[in-house]
Amino acid sequence: AQNLLAINYLYGTEGLEEDPQSAYYWFNRSAESGNPYAMSNLGRLYRDGTGVGQDASRAKAWFLRAADAGHFQAMSNLGELFAVGEGVPRDLKQASVWYSRSVLGPFDPFIANNAAWFFSTVEDKSLLKPELAINLMLQVVSMRERYYELDTLAAAYAASGDFDNAIYMQQRALVLGYEGKADEVELGDF
Repeated sequence: AQNLLAINYLYGTEGLEEDPQSAYYWFNRSAESGNPYAMSNLGRLYRDGTGVGQDASRAKAWFLRAADAGHFQAMSNLGELFAVGEGVPRDLKQASVWYSRSVLGPFDPFIANNAAWFFSTVEDKSLLKPELAINLMLQVVSMRERYYELDTLAAAYAASGDFDNAIYMQQRALVLGYEGKADEVELGDF
């Protein structure tokens, strides 16, 4: 209940005014009570500086607590922290570990897209996992098609060496992303 109350304060829903400081207060209470969702949400507040001073080391600590409790979004967030070196030394191998763990939970298109992008574009070629990325993104686009997800699928195909499918998916992404004017766009315009 505390985590939900915090979400309502964060976004100003359910009749509550948007109040990031109150969101922080209730996420903190819920997290200290052992709620992994609240732990992950508290990590996001620290990462983004919402309702509290931005503090990447505290974000990492809360994401770690949530991940240790089995929260898959927190695992994805840790992958991102290590991939970009936000609040932690940049460590692509650690990013790979966290992104790999993040996709073991219930299927989540957002988590899948983030992991697939990493495994398709990481500069350390020993960490590329294009087949995993393709499989993840085929699941995502079977559910919905958003231009940025098609872009990730295109990157995965390119990483695997399948440039025909990479080009095809990139063209679809461009059409879909062209400000909602897909009916007016010819692929030759790109």
